[in-house]
Amino acid sequence: MGNTVHQEDSPLRVYRGNTRAMAQDSEGFAQARERMGQHTIPELIELLESEDVRTRFLAEMCLRDATST
Repeated sequence: MGNTVHQEDSPLRVYRGNTRAMAQDSEGFAQARERMGQHTIPELIELLESEDVRTRFLAEMCLRDATST
């Protein structure tokens, strides 16, 4: 109630009445996506093999952006 519930290693986050935490995560996500978008297409393809779910997710998003798909 009014708290942000999240697991450190999980991309899943549940927000209940805490829009500040959601906004901070949104800003962090946008910054991470911008940084990831600076990689070349071959680098993004390689990052798709990462064990980290968030890295794979961002790499896939940026690869789609780079290839307009």
